[in-house]
Amino acid sequence: MKGTSRCRGALLVAVATVALTACSEPTIDGGSEQALQTSIAQVRDGLPPEQADRFEQALQVIASDKANFAASVKGDPQDVEEILRLALNGKTGKAVIAQADRIQQAREQARRDKAEQEIQALEAEKAKADQDQAALSRFQVASANFFMKDRKMFGKEPVIELSVVNGTDKPVSRAHFQGRFISPDRSVPWFDEDFSYEIPGGLEPGEKASWSLSPSRFGPWGEPDVPEDAKFSVTVVGLDGAEGEPLFEEHEFSETAGQRLAELKERYRAE
Repeated sequence: MKGTSRCRGALLVAVATVALTACSEPTIDGGSEQALQTSIAQVRDGLPPEQADRFEQALQVIASDKANFAASVKGDPQDVEEILRLALNGKTGKAVIAQADRIQQAREQARRDKAEQEIQALEAEKAKADQDQAALSRFQVASANFFMKDRKMFGKEPVIELSVVNGTDKPVSRAHFQGRFISPDRSVPWFDEDFSYEIPGGLEPGEKASWSLSPSRFGPWGEPDVPEDAKFSVTVVGLDGAEGEPLFEEHEFSETAGQRLAELKERYRAE
């Protein structure tokens, strides 16, 4: 009876060993390049068809991300191939797929983080442009006129007459303008030139002023080539404070930047 018991025990151990071997998944052998290729084929052949395709894709993902899998390798491997062999050594097909999934998730998160930073930068740029434009609009040009004044001994001299109102809450020491001549039926101006004026004593909030400015007759204002129907207009494009510091400047938030912001928000914030 004792011999029979020992035989039965040995048989159970043998059966358990066979069952354990049959259930164990094949793993990748990273001992050498040849062993790597052979074991990869064995692992792939041991997977269901739908996982076999994912396994192939996972290998490509891992191979393209050296920094990710190199961190898990001990020692000082000399080249990419060796790093890859050591990183894959002992892994099952499912483990390779899981590692590739983690890499892709990390990449997607990095893309999202980068996109969010760009969104915030574009939103800040737009907010600044809107804020400055609103402030500039409160420094009003009530009237603007341009003409050539005849100086008997010096010829004709350009003159810009302006009436302005400082509707901002800041004192202004210098105002920057853009002067344009444009015909009523045209979109593109005939003449477009910037100029500025340093205000003697500045202009306090709520104050009004009228100026007669004389730009150089030797510059572009000396003889603007415009048709008779062209209208003269002046826009405020910048203001300096009491200490000469820039207060508000015209910032154009371009159409391209606006489209980019809309695309990023739709892709990354609408989900």
